[in-house]
Amino acid sequence: MDKAANISHELMSYKKILAVLITLSLLAVIAFHFINSDETKVKSGILEEVNTENIEEIHDEKQKEGEVEKVLIAADIKGAVKKPGLYYIEPGARVLGLIEKAGGFLEDADQTQINLAEIIQDEMMIYVPLKGEVKKEDIGVPGSGHSNGRISLNKATIEELQQLPGIGPGKAKLIIEYRQESGMFKKLEDLKNVSGIGDKTYEKIADLISL
Repeated sequence: MDKAANISHELMSYKKILAVLITLSLLAVIAFHFINSDETKVKSGILEEVNTENIEEIHDEKQKEGEVEKVLIAADIKGAVKKPGLYYIEPGARVLGLIEKAGGFLEDADQTQINLAEIIQDEMMIYVPLKGEVKKEDIGVPGSGHSNGRISLNKATIEELQQLPGIGPGKAKLIIEYRQESGMFKKLEDLKNVSGIGDKTYEKIADLISL
């Protein structure tokens, strides 16, 4: 009886030890699971932050690239301004903005001969005369229909257009109306789009006109 009792007691001890080991194992598995889950959340959060920062950086780079790609036009200003020279400006800028870039008028500049509202065209030359100075017709002056000795389709008045052979008051008026309705002439050949002006008329005046 004593021997059987001892064996039964030992079995009970083993069962208790085994139960404790199983319990500890389960606790270890559960703890390992929670630790891995927290690490995954942390890593996921870091990745999200990095991705967000990358997106913002890419967006900023694209904005900078867009600024670089912005097209500018060139205009040359001479005469009675503080800093004459070549300037690059945005399309649609007016003569006033170009003069401001050039430091403004000199004290003895004749501002009455300058159209400050004139829209700057690419490769345009602006000449600001001194008081008492006669305009130079061989230089593109705002408000003048002459440029390099030619009649400017985009600036000439009705009277100036009539200086061209074959262009009377009627055709001159049609040129002005076309310019107002369709915008500035982009090339000399666009003159043939004006009603009443065909190839023959254009050939006569092609060497006498400019944009």
